[in-house]
Amino acid sequence: MQLKEQIEWLQNTPIFNNSWLLNGGENEIYQAQGSGAGGSYYYTLYHWLNNSAVNKWQRYLGRVLYLDNGIAQTAVNKLTIMALGSGMKICCANESKQAKLDEWVKRNHWKKKEAEAFKRRTIDGEIFFRVFNDEDIRFVDPDLVYCSAALGKPFAWQGVISDANDQEEITGFEIHEKNYVLNTQDQTGKIVPVEEMQHRKLNSHFGARRGFSLLLPIATDLFNVDKLTNNLMATSNVLAKIAFWRKHKANKASVQQFRADITNQQAIASALSQRPPLQNIEEYPPGSISDISDETDIQFPDAQALSEYNVILEATLRKISSQFNLPAGIFNVTHDDGAYNAQMVTNSFVVRSIEAMQEEWVQFNLELLEMCGFDTSDIQIVAPKVAQVDKKVEAEVGLFLLQNEIASRETLAEVFGLDYEAEKELIAKEPEVTQGKEPGAPKSGGDSVSV
Repeated sequence: MQLKEQIEWLQNTPIFNNSWLLNGGENEIYQAQGSGAGGSYYYTLYHWLNNSAVNKWQRYLGRVLYLDNGIAQTAVNKLTIMALGSGMKICCANESKQAKLDEWVKRNHWKKKEAEAFKRRTIDGEIFFRVFNDEDIRFVDPDLVYCSAALGKPFAWQGVISDANDQEEITGFEIHEKNYVLNTQDQTGKIVPVEEMQHRKLNSHFGARRGFSLLLPIATDLFNVDKLTNNLMATSNVLAKIAFWRKHKANKASVQQFRADITNQQAIASALSQRPPLQNIEEYPPGSISDISDETDIQFPDAQALSEYNVILEATLRKISSQFNLPAGIFNVTHDDGAYNAQMVTNSFVVRSIEAMQEEWVQFNLELLEMCGFDTSDIQIVAPKVAQVDKKVEAEVGLFLLQNEIASRETLAEVFGLDYEAEKELIAKEPEVTQGKEPGAPKSGGDSVSV
């Protein structure tokens, strides 16, 4: 669906217009839905979010936020960059197998697809990959994964089918050609076995079959940040245009005429720009000198009031950065290089959180390779370093691992962001003296150093 259609769907679906769904509010976590012998039926927000329609709603909400909210887009993009960098490296000591892996990466445009997949999963809360011809990887739109009455699978829920005796054992997915629409589901779906599809969920727990957007818990905060910054800018814009106020005694008729002139200016400006008149901000051209009655009390927000707004803004941005496991400096919140560096050391919570995401992503990738027929027992996927490290200490650790045959030269090259094959060719062309050896000394080979 196009963005316009997604926004219309969000606005026009009646059950999603309740404030409790967007913002818990007070005593609104439960919403009465009809009545029965036992009194009113109550459905919790958790119940709704595990419904196909509401799960679709939260995906569209995440997409609109990403495309329309600068803070949301920054958070998603920065998290993707910090977790994936320029892409995870797929390595194998077997040269023939490495060549096949490289061909697989090229065939599926994996570098680009992997980054897009990470973003989609963050925004939608999940992604589906389908394997064709044992090697071609394609996205499946989550909107097309749902249950219909036609297939009638007893252990299917939101398009995910499980084993009759073990709901954790997923056996397949119900895929449709048409989008999910309330009460008019496509009845021509088909079952795709789990061997052909991979489901990467996010924020899913308590037995939920589908994932949830990382933007969902902070959707209200993201909207409020936009509103707050826009209000601050509008206020500053009005103040910057007024040169000074000129007070003089005036009767009631003069003040009313002054107000009428302003309203008339607004009406003319609105007609020219084809937009509705402003309700709360009066328009003044830059350098205006305005006449007001000496009985009129004009008060402007002072610097202290604006600073209080900034405190609220920074607190909200810290909440958003915390949700994404990002350092607050990502949003330039009271930017301090020392504080940012302190959050990016090896043992910090931010770094450990992103490394945990990387490890989960590595396991997803290995599983996908197995679905494409690769034996992953000798395949290693190397994620980029997240923490800022002391290069000298890192080099000493690398030398220790190499000398004790714990890590290979190729693995260390990946850790330090070097192209191992390219570096080998360059080293072979260099004079022996630049390699730290006496002229005439034999060149060493292999992937380890004995001591």
